[in-house]
Amino acid sequence: MTRDPDDWSDLSRTWTEPGGAPAPDARLIRAVRRRDLIARLNFYGEVGGAIVAAGLFLWLAVDSQIGWPPASVAVGFCAFALVLTLWARRAAPPVLDDTPAEAVRTALDQARAGARWGWCGLAVTAAAGVTLASMYLLEPIPDRLVAAVAAGGLALAAFAVGYGVHIRRCRRRIDRHQRALSEMDAG
Repeated sequence: MTRDPDDWSDLSRTWTEPGGAPAPDARLIRAVRRRDLIARLNFYGEVGGAIVAAGLFLWLAVDSQIGWPPASVAVGFCAFALVLTLWARRAAPPVLDDTPAEAVRTALDQARAGARWGWCGLAVTAAAGVTLASMYLLEPIPDRLVAAVAAGGLALAAFAVGYGVHIRRCRRRIDRHQRALSEMDAG
């Protein structure tokens, strides 16, 4: 087998050889399970983060540390981010790894969910930029926080680049997995 957990060519060749269905390669199964764990942890972190952030902005408004208009914009952004997270990671595909074909299908489902998450991440990043600008326009920030807002803008740009890279990687994995499944079906 190859070292690349996303290279299914050896597995496809083994699957199509006579002699029955072999057990999937252990490295490939570990990669599928690792991606499943990372996706679940990421999902819980995003949901928790959106809820905590919304609560924080509501508390800041109730405590009169920020005005209600910027707090409302921030809470709306948190709700938007939460809805996109729920949509992107909806019904995480079960890890099926009894046969090589099931393992490849699971990896394909994971790659598709990862690409969907990346696109949602780009949308949330853009919405975060709009939210920051709206909050600033509704209630100008003190001079002492201008550097923090600028750093936030740079961080958003870095996130956008990261999501773009992630989407490209997922697309390559989708293509490889689809080719592997086609080879398995043809054999």
